[in-house]
Amino acid sequence: MSDKPTGQDPLRSAAETELARAPGSMPRPAEELLHELQAHQIELEMQNEALRQSQVELEKSRDRYVDFYDFAPAGYLTLSQEALINEINLPGAALLGAERSRLLQRRFASFVAPQDRDRWHRHFLTILKHDSKLSCELALQHNGGSRFYAQLDCLRLEKEGHKPVVRIVLTDITERKRIEQELLDMDQHKDEFLAMLAHELRNPLAPIRNAAHVLGRLGLAEPKVKWAQKIIEEQVSHLSRLVDDLLDVSRIARGKIALKREAIEFAALAEQAIESARMLAESKGQQLAVRMPDQAVQLEGDPVRLSQLLFNLLDNAVKYTPDGGRIEFAAHLDGTEIEISVRDNGMGIAAELLPRVFDLFRQGERTLDRAQGGLGIGLTLVRRLVGMHGGRVEAHSAGPGQGSTFTVRLPARAMPALPAKPAAENRSSPAAGMRVLVVDDDHAVADSTAMLLEMEGCEARIAESGQAALEQIPEFRPQVVLLDIGMKGMNGFKTAQRLRQLPEGRDLCLVAVTGYADSATRAQALASGCDHFLVKPVTFKELSGLLCKTGPC
Repeated sequence: MSDKPTGQDPLRSAAETELARAPGSMPRPAEELLHELQAHQIELEMQNEALRQSQVELEKSRDRYVDFYDFAPAGYLTLSQEALINEINLPGAALLGAERSRLLQRRFASFVAPQDRDRWHRHFLTILKHDSKLSCELALQHNGGSRFYAQLDCLRLEKEGHKPVVRIVLTDITERKRIEQELLDMDQHKDEFLAMLAHELRNPLAPIRNAAHVLGRLGLAEPKVKWAQKIIEEQVSHLSRLVDDLLDVSRIARGKIALKREAIEFAALAEQAIESARMLAESKGQQLAVRMPDQAVQLEGDPVRLSQLLFNLLDNAVKYTPDGGRIEFAAHLDGTEIEISVRDNGMGIAAELLPRVFDLFRQGERTLDRAQGGLGIGLTLVRRLVGMHGGRVEAHSAGPGQGSTFTVRLPARAMPALPAKPAAENRSSPAAGMRVLVVDDDHAVADSTAMLLEMEGCEARIAESGQAALEQIPEFRPQVVLLDIGMKGMNGFKTAQRLRQLPEGRDLCLVAVTGYADSATRAQALASGCDHFLVKPVTFKELSGLLCKTGPC
């Protein structure tokens, strides 16, 4: 036979070997064909066995894939270009609340909660046309109607000659969303608690400050009375600043404070902070030296917040410098920045504390007497306020007992010298004869404020509720109304609105006076018809200044 193959593959060789082992004589021509056929048969049997083994391995691999696909910890599904479900695993089907066979070729949007469907359509179109990989969070609904939150991690796949498909990993994040909402609620409750705490602390401070002003206005020559009045005013101011700092550091940390930027002359800005700190320094026998820039310097920023950070630096130096110590405040223009430094010869800062001195509630070693006082938030406010103004702050100290230096750099520029302001006209009692109605349901606040106004020559009356204020307006016809916000019954917002509706109330100067200092309360008070907003405890300087420029508002 001439057609016997010459190049034998391994299976044929194995078949020949197997056939050769069979008993019998050398093949004859007739037997040679039979031999060839028998070899082919053995070869086919071996091929079938190899195929069977491959099939078994394929089935095992498929089973492993199915196990992985159907018992994965997340839902997997494939959507067509038309957003129809082509494939979905068992966890995905369970999330959507239906059997797998009933989900195929259904539109995925039917499982998206109505309020999120527009967002889902935009998301899906973005994946198809622009981003091949994109994630989103949606509210989905089970086939039965109940809802859950899911994260969708989407991937667009394209094969040559085929339409694109979108593979989605579907993860149930309902529990995570619940925890997030609980945290948000806790944060809201904390804000409400801090606001209420501040209100409850500021309310009793108002009559205390008013009483101190009354003592000062009595003109008594007794040194002990003057000393008592000074101590009361200083401590009320100190407690007021602590309350403000506590609220501010919480709001700034969450980005809830917006700067009210304007052009500011640095010397005027620094003057108020320096004078406030000078009183504190003098009470401890400390020397406060001041060196201002040689030229006028202008900053862009929020004057209230910048004054706050300058005072906090000086207040920190006063706290940590012993009685009789020295504090230096220096500022100079350095190119496009103003460099402000506060140096003291006080207790200094340990090397291990220096990198963390601006951290919240971080203070040096505390003793039982807590001689320095404070809450450990003043420097945290400084760093964050400086950062909000595009500047930077640094702390330096050679170690304990070696004093410390805090340096702030803020964007600034030189400006032409401002013309001298004309001297203010000396008027002994600018508010004399002014009719003022004090509306407050706290008797101590109302009585002390009315007494202080009367000592200034005003005609003052008290209304203990919003309704009482409405009843007194037509007869008393006040020019100014000092209106508490957090009153029982009719609150200050509603009272302001009702007052503006009265014929006699259209030209009133309405001043909100409240223990709530947040921006939302301020905005609502102004929207309700108030012309001004003051935070308790109001200083005599604030109140008299407002009355001085008010007249008919």
